Amino acid sequence: MNRGYIAVVKADKDEYKFNPPFNPPENYPEYPFSGIDQDNAVYKAFRDILIMLELDKKHFDTKQWNPLGEFISPGDKVVIKPNFVRERNLMGADVFSIITHPSVIRAIVDYVFIALEKKGTIVIADAPQCDCDFEKLLRVTKLESIQQLYTQIYDYKIEIRDLRKFMFIYNRYGILEHDSRISLQGDPEGYSVIDLGKKSALNSFDRYANIVGADYDRRETIRHHHMNKHEYFISNTILSADVLISVPKLKVHKKAGVTLNLKNMVGINGDKNYLPHYRLGPPSRGGDELPDTASLKLRTKLKIQKFLLYHFLTKNNIFLENLVNLCLRLSSITGESYADSIRNELRAGEWYGNDTIWRTIIDLNRIIHGGADKQTGKKFFSVIDGIVGGEKEGPIESTPKACGILIAGFDPVWVDVVATELMGFNHVKIPQYNHALYSKNYQLTQLKKQDIKIKANVKDFENVLSCDHYRGLGFEPSSGWRRFLC
Repeated sequence: MNRGYIAVVKADKDEYKFNPPFNPPENYPEYPFSGIDQDNAVYKAFRDILIMLELDKKHFDTKQWNPLGEFISPGDKVVIKPNFVRERNLMGADVFSIITHPSVIRAIVDYVFIALEKKGTIVIADAPQCDCDFEKLLRVTKLESIQQLYTQIYDYKIEIRDLRKFMFIYNRYGILEHDSRISLQGDPEGYSVIDLGKKSALNSFDRYANIVGADYDRRETIRHHHMNKHEYFISNTILSADVLISVPKLKVHKKAGVTLNLKNMVGINGDKNYLPHYRLGPPSRGGDELPDTASLKLRTKLKIQKFLLYHFLTKNNIFLENLVNLCLRLSSITGESYADSIRNELRAGEWYGNDTIWRTIIDLNRIIHGGADKQTGKKFFSVIDGIVGGEKEGPIESTPKACGILIAGFDPVWVDVVATELMGFNHVKIPQYNHALYSKNYQLTQLKKQDIKIKANVKDFENVLSCDHYRGLGFEPSSGWRRFLC
């Protein structure tokens, strides 16, 4: 196994065939079942990835071929971490432009099962966005069909876990009321609060009172993040894994530029209020919510709306909530709704000047992977689902981008860098990669550019790190990053 290998495969089709439980297109020698689906080009593309990575090369095309056996042993606990941000695309487009497709997960599960020899555990787990309806997501993805297949044929249980501690239910005007925060069962293995202290990338801030998390009530986020104290609420399912397989979606992100492996680790945190997303105000006032060049109208509108959100809606007062609802109802009659206003105009850290989210991303990856000077014992593998990617206003309003590719490797930073360049973006301009590669304090990888070898079935893909003029797949970034990345 060569950690510097990265494989990029262009599938025979740039679309998914939704035929649960997503069987392969032919009966491969190593295939543990008998059912096939001749239209499933995704399974073949994943198998081609394993071949390109030269895994278990000597047994290839025999019944004994066990590619993932090079880093998965019988008895291991293997956690597959998809990107399950929401159960629907808010723009009404294909939901699989924002979440990992189950056909990719099925192919991974089969080869993990082969490596485990029925003597280990497979868990599919994620902590999606707070307002995700996980039961609907399971119905949309038909992920349980994979569970049922293994139960029926092998009496083998594959677990699917929602790692969130609670969820949000927004009302018709897009706000949270006093009873809108619903407690969930959460991770059955519990959570660990991990304090990075002075080692946190957030520790250089001087205005912690400005940070914003997932909720209107910012007090909890501030309580976990201040000078020399930076706590995260990490799922024990993730922490106890012997092998972590990350399966993110190839898509853009309003706050982080792109969302790939490093951003995918946000889903290991079970309480979103532990995650700083941005800081109030423009840079000139110690924030990164919006640029200094934002219009007076926008800044005034923000102040009014933030006042309503952070003062009226954090008191658990039904009278104040009804008053806000009335104001929003009246404003929607005379013009656009509050939800549309947020989507179309407000810049809640949704631009290239966001100096907060990359720090949170770096912190979470240091917890899982360690730094460049210290690697953890957890084995890692990544497969980025780019059969249909997401461009423009990702991560939950993505426009589908048919690409037909899978990208895989063992180093999360370099796999992301290759994916970013393939999208047509300069990775150096995206803070989490700039720091993960080149910052003395925040490096996440021991590998250098000369250690990376890209293997692909499209020649141009192999040269993506050495060709300055290559425009890649031509992804369009979100509006807040457009002039910066293009």
